[in-house]
Formats: sequence, structure tokens, C-alpha cells
Amino acid sequence: MKRSIFLVCLGMLLLALVCASAEELDLSRTGSIALELTGENGQVVSGGSFRLYRVGAPAIRENNLVFDRTADFAESGVSLEDLSKSALAEQLAAYVETARPAPLATASADAKGKVRFSGLECGLYLVMQQPQKGDTYEPMTAFLASIPMTDPEGTRWLYDVSAKPKVEIKPAPSVTPGPTPGPEEPRLPQTGMLLWPIPVLAGLGIGLFVLGWVLVFRRKRHD
Repeated sequence: MKRSIFLVCLGMLLLALVCASAEELDLSRTGSIALELTGENGQVVSGGSFRLYRVGAPAIRENNLVFDRTADFAESGVSLEDLSKSALAEQLAAYVETARPAPLATASADAKGKVRFSGLECGLYLVMQQPQKGDTYEPMTAFLASIPMTDPEGTRWLYDVSAKPKVEIKPAPSVTPGPTPGPEEPRLPQTGMLLWPIPVLAGLGIGLFVLGWVLVFRRKRHD
């Protein structure tokens, strides 16, 4: 799951760096980032809360689109020169957990597993999931997305980018069966009294009756 997300996002970032063959780049435009969550079998996965951070501001150097760290990530010590590094998103996410910068935006997945961040400036963005109790899938690895990026042919710039990360569904919780109840002891109708004391009390009554007769008989003999 982590590998598939990384490969998708790495492809997006590498395409974003191809500038020479694409149409004219307009860094003043705004765009969006959309996610569509699916399971390993392609099923829709709903729910989940996500945070968005703008980690890089765009610039053109040597006819290439590059990103410089934003003010919130200036002290992170993470270089954005090589976006192909697999640990880059993980390093930026670790900095977020330590420095606690405010997210640019938050959004939740709808019933169709879709998340959308709109009205975004051009830049490099970090997408992080905020795990919540009741999530039906394992926490998703943080990843990077850029606005803009080029289409697969490298002929035009895309300012509305999308990703379809596959998530790992949590197994259904196992139900531990409780103890099997034993047979209910018989009770007298309506009273709810247990039946077992009856023979005990009857036997005790007979014993006391016999003992009484013995005492009376002995007293008469003495008289």
C-alpha cells in the first residue's frame, strides 16, 4: 500500500518537473487536489480526515519547475531539490508532528471516498491523513502533490490534479463468544421459588416430627 502511493505520487512529481515541452506555464493560476480512496480490489472506501500543507513555493530555474521551502517549513532542514527521494514526504510529515504548523486546509472523505482541496496556489503540497477512531482502513502514508503538473504526454500543464491512492481495509473485529449458560433450575409456577429446597425441608420436617414423638414417649416412660 505504501509503495503504490509512493509510485503514484512520484510519477506526479516527475511530470511536474518537465517544463521544456509543455505549454506556457502560468504560476499565477489556482488549482485543486482531489483524492479518490479505493481498496485493494477497487471498492470505494469512505471516511477519513485529511490535512493539507503547502511546503514548497514554485519557481522557474534553468527552464525547469522547482520548489523552494515555504516559511512554515524553512526550519525543517528538508531539501526539495530532489523530489524523487522516497523518504521526502515522510521527513516533512515528521517535521509537521514536531513543529505543529497550522494546516492550510482540512477536508473529510465523502460517502464515495472523495476528498477535494480547491482554490490552491501553485506549489508543492503535503497531504496527511488524520487517523480517527472508527476508520475502516489503515492510516494512509503522507504523500506530496504539485500544482501544476503536466499531462502524461508532457504537452500541457494541469492545475487540477488527482490521485487514487489504494488503502488497506482493516479486518473485521472478531467476536469472542460468551460463556454458554447452563440449564435453568426448575422453579415453582408463579412463585419463582427453586424446587430443590422442597425435599430438603420435607425431610427436615419429618425428622423433627419423629424426634418430637421420641421425646414425648420418653417423658411418658419416666412419668
